[in-house]
Amino acid sequence: MNNVSPFQPKLLSKINERLVLKMIQERGPSTRSEMSKYIGVTFPTVAKAVSSLLDSQLLEEIDDTSEGPGRPAKRLRLASENSQVIGITLGGDECTVVVGDLNGVVHEESMVRFSTPATYETLLKEFETSAKQLMLQGGKKTLGVGVSVPAVIDYREQVVVLSANMPFLNGKSIGRDIQAHLGQECVIVRDSHALSLSERLHGNAKEISNFAMLDLCAGIGLGLMVEGRFLTGDSGFAGEIGHNLIVPDGEMCVCGKRGCLESVASEWAIEKRMSGILGRPVRINEVLEMAQAGDQQAINELERMCEYLAIGLAHVVNILNPGTFFIYGRVFEACPELLNRLVEKTKALALEPSVSACEFSLASCSLQDGTVASVINYLTDSLVPNLDGYLSSLRQNDSQNGVSEEALVSN
Repeated sequence: MNNVSPFQPKLLSKINERLVLKMIQERGPSTRSEMSKYIGVTFPTVAKAVSSLLDSQLLEEIDDTSEGPGRPAKRLRLASENSQVIGITLGGDECTVVVGDLNGVVHEESMVRFSTPATYETLLKEFETSAKQLMLQGGKKTLGVGVSVPAVIDYREQVVVLSANMPFLNGKSIGRDIQAHLGQECVIVRDSHALSLSERLHGNAKEISNFAMLDLCAGIGLGLMVEGRFLTGDSGFAGEIGHNLIVPDGEMCVCGKRGCLESVASEWAIEKRMSGILGRPVRINEVLEMAQAGDQQAINELERMCEYLAIGLAHVVNILNPGTFFIYGRVFEACPELLNRLVEKTKALALEPSVSACEFSLASCSLQDGTVASVINYLTDSLVPNLDGYLSSLRQNDSQNGVSEEALVSN
């Protein structure tokens, strides 16, 4: 006779809830009958999962009048009328706070912008003031907060390890600190990782299992999706392309090393070079305006940036063989012809079979989309615990209760 673990029903319930959410994320509003058929579980099982998700305000019911007269069926959709999430974006120059729905829609009319403060304490106060203002609007329940950070993050410890362009964040648990200020669950994510999550959940990568995301802003980041799984690495450091050596004994980087990709191809690197050329401080927006107006010096610097970026992209293509390479950055939005130059240079450097199988495209999502996607991803994935960790705790508990591992496995 097999012993049954007391944890299994709870785990199975959470898995069913996750399957329901996944179906709605992928297929849109659905009835309970449609869920039962698509997921392959009984109607009562779906009804139980839906009931729990409604109680959690992750889902909401709407009438379905598309099937003609008679009593309308009830469809379930991701919450938008009664629930919301808050997305916070940190940038070297500007920070934003915005409201989003669980279906990934960002309400830009709600966006609060402010210049990035010089101190960590002031930053927290600004976020608290802005977020609380948005949480009180509309009468919706806030389910969580997502924060994108331009930094290397230790996801296990939820600590910023290195923010070369915002060093006052180093060593800080900004997610926990914001959570303490707001009284809301808060998840932090690296900005390039946030962009990748948004593209996967709500953008042009819904059907793509292998893709890379270049994030070009003040620094340079990389997001990676491999076989449908977001690659973070052992501690969360995966995708650190900006501080790879490109020019031996080259320019000093903000990280303290020489010759990093960021030192020759980031926004701050372009600003530094153009400032030296013109003999006065120049910001990236001015450089882009100059290039759009046909200024050859600005164009030359942006093309030089593409040549160095292509080296980094070629390495990624050769090593990881992504099916699609998404490119994010206001440089490419302002000067679309630069994308063609970047792709041309990358194709010339990468291994032909790999690069010929890779499509290059501008990212369809923004950093604000990414912060909202990060908290949605956290809310849905937290329904099902890490199975390795779950089984480990399960074995320990059942061992204490005299349940053999053979019985556990057979269950």
